[in-house]
Amino acid sequence: MNAHMYFRQKWNDPRLVSQEITADVVGGESLANRVWIPDTFFANSMQVLATKYPMRNAFLMVKPNGDVMHSERLQVLFRCGPKVSMKTDECTLEMESYGFSNLDIKYDWAKANKSVMFASTSTHHNQYKLTQALGKNQMISLSTVGSVKGLKAITDSEIYDKDIRPKLGDGPVQVNISMHVIDYTFDPIKREMNTNMYFRQKWNDPRLVSQAITVDVVGGESLVNRVWIPDTFFANSVEVLANKYPKRNSFLRVEPNGNVFYSEKLRVMFRCGAKVSAKNDECNLEMESYGFSKLDVEYDWTKANRSIGFDPQSILCQLSINSLNPKTAALKAFKEKTSPELYDKTLRPNLTGDPVRINISMYIIDYAFDPIKREMRANMYYRQLWNDPRLVSQNIAVNIIGGQSLVDRVWIPDTFFANSLDVLDNKYPAYIPAIA
Repeated sequence: MNAHMYFRQKWNDPRLVSQEITADVVGGESLANRVWIPDTFFANSMQVLATKYPMRNAFLMVKPNGDVMHSERLQVLFRCGPKVSMKTDECTLEMESYGFSNLDIKYDWAKANKSVMFASTSTHHNQYKLTQALGKNQMISLSTVGSVKGLKAITDSEIYDKDIRPKLGDGPVQVNISMHVIDYTFDPIKREMNTNMYFRQKWNDPRLVSQAITVDVVGGESLVNRVWIPDTFFANSVEVLANKYPKRNSFLRVEPNGNVFYSEKLRVMFRCGAKVSAKNDECNLEMESYGFSKLDVEYDWTKANRSIGFDPQSILCQLSINSLNPKTAALKAFKEKTSPELYDKTLRPNLTGDPVRINISMYIIDYAFDPIKREMRANMYYRQLWNDPRLVSQNIAVNIIGGQSLVDRVWIPDTFFANSLDVLDNKYPAYIPAIA
C-alpha cells in the first residue's frame, strides 16, 4: 500500500519547561533539530519519502508545559502481509522505536479510534497496529544519564578523533557483520535482487572504555555521528537507500568494554552476477571497506552461517587501496593544516597562478542504454586527481586516507555532468567518497 500522510507524534519533555516560555513555540526543521525526537519507524515499510521542497514539510510545536507535537508529511510504501479479512484494501501499519525497548518508550494512539483520519476521497478499510519494540522486549535498556554524559565527554572532538580508526598501529579492527532480510524480490532476467534489510555491524573501540560508562549507552543518529563508523559499502550494489523518515532508522549501542553495535534499515539493489548453481534466486552479496585495505579493517560474519537469512556468501575485503597506514600524527597535522583559520576551502589552489589541472578517471560498473530516448544510465566510481600545494607539510609524511569528514575539510572541484538528467550518490551505510 502506498500512502500519503501527515504523520504526527506527541510527547512531553520536562526539560523544555521554562518561565521564559509563556506561549506555544512553533517552527520547522531548524527547531526540530534542536530537541529530542522519537526514533519511530514503520517496521513493515518498503520505502519512506519525505516532502522536502521547497522546504521540508516538518512542523514542531512546544507548549509551556513541555508538551511537544511533531508533524511531517510522508509518502510510505507498506508491505501489507497476508490478507486476513474480506476487505480488499486492508493493510496493517506497524510502528515502533528503532533503538529503544518498551522500558524507554511506550506508544499509544493519540485519539483512540479517531487517531487515523482520511481525506474525503480516501477509503476507511485499513487496519492500524502499533507494535511495541518488535523483537526487543528481551533487550533491557540500561542507559543512564551518567553513562550517556560519560560517552559524550570521551567523544568530545578535542579528545576523540572519529576519523582515526580504532587500534591504529596495533593491528586491524575486526568488524563483524550480520543482517536480517525483511523481504526481497529477484529478477532472474537482469540477475538483480532488491532487498529490504536491517544491516548490522559490530566492532570494538578501546577508546570508548571509561569508568564513567558503567552500563550500555543506547542512542540514534546523534550518537552515531560522534564515533568512528566503518566505511562499509556493498561493492555489487546498484542502488542503496536508507529509511530516514520520520527519523533515520539507525541505532547505536556502546558497551562498557568498548564493544560497539550499529544497526540501520536499508533497501539495497544488488547486481548478482553470473549464475553459478541451480538455485534460481542465488545472489552474492559483496561487502568491503571503501577506503581501507584488510591491513586496517577485517570483516567476518557475526554468527557464522546464522548471520543472514540466506546461505552465507563470502565477504570480500579487497586490497583496492595499497597505501601506507595513516599515522595519528600525520592526520592531526592534516587537520591543523586544514583548519578554517589557515585553509580556506572556498578558494581554489594556485588562485593567483596557473589554473588547477584536474585529471579525471572513472570505472564503469554497469550501464543501460535506451536507444529510443538516447539516454544512458551508468553506475560508476568517479575519480578526480589534482594538486593543492596548501596541503604540503613536513609533518605529513604518509598518505592521508579518509571519508566524508576529511572531504569536507578541503577544496573539491565543482565538476558536474552538463548533460546529466539525474545524479545519485551512494550514501549508505556510510557516505563513501574517499580522499587520499
